[in-house]
Amino acid sequence: MKKKTVSLLLAAAMLLALLCACGGQSAATPAPSSAPAPSSEPAPAPTPTPEEKTVITVGCLAREEPDILYVAEALKDSKYEIRPQVFSDVITTNMATQEGEIDANFTQNKKYLAAFNESNGTTLVAPGEPISTFPEGLYSRKYTSLDQLPDGAVIAISNDSVNRARELDILESCGLIELDHTEDYPTVLDITSNPKNIEILEMESRSKWGAFEDVDCITVTAVTVYLSDDPAKPAHLLAIEGMDVTMTVAGTCLVVAEENADAEWLKLMDDAMHTDEYAAHLAETYKGAKVPMFESDAFNVNYFE
Repeated sequence: MKKKTVSLLLAAAMLLALLCACGGQSAATPAPSSAPAPSSEPAPAPTPTPEEKTVITVGCLAREEPDILYVAEALKDSKYEIRPQVFSDVITTNMATQEGEIDANFTQNKKYLAAFNESNGTTLVAPGEPISTFPEGLYSRKYTSLDQLPDGAVIAISNDSVNRARELDILESCGLIELDHTEDYPTVLDITSNPKNIEILEMESRSKWGAFEDVDCITVTAVTVYLSDDPAKPAHLLAIEGMDVTMTVAGTCLVVAEENADAEWLKLMDDAMHTDEYAAHLAETYKGAKVPMFESDAFNVNYFE
């Protein structure tokens, strides 16, 4: 009798446990969702990501960096990002352009470029028209006029064929020497008269400014003097080439490797640098020491007085 009672109790307990388990599982079942039915309106389009810009690196000397920064601002809404890269000399800049390390450069005129290609076996091109220019003059920190130059005065000039010929012309124009102009690019060997026994020291163009303290005079561009001169030791202008020479010999261009001659970004840059806005930039930045080739009347002769 006791065994039967115990068996009944165990059976009841097992039934109760089973009912509780079933009831718990039922409670865990999630209630139907109360979220609203999907809308029939189309989902808004995702916001497009800005188009990634193509970076164009333009080599320049320090004197041209403001010009490249101007172009970068002018083309900021285009698909190109223009970045200047400052070099210390034209030779390195040209080789970097030839080898594709940079996309273009803005450092030289077409005559210099032609001579560089011939001497170095490079194939760089300047497809556009000359953009800006600056006159070159004879400057001294020791003397304020040509009459003060002593016999044997040392004058530093450039050692490349184009600039050397241009600077020898300056010395001839102010009566210090006479030249035989049989050759297109005269050298010191073509000097036929040197009444003051001027000693001409040839060096890389960018090195002349560093040698200014050690020589009597240097031939140098007006823009270099404007940007680099020390008011405590001013550079005195002794002679300046004529504007007709400046507009013929000079004229800085955008230079690229042959494969970039027809690049869209090159045309955009060139167009931006042949505008009234660019001319205004030159006037504001260089105060007449650099002028646009397409506005020769903008030459500020007062700067040289």
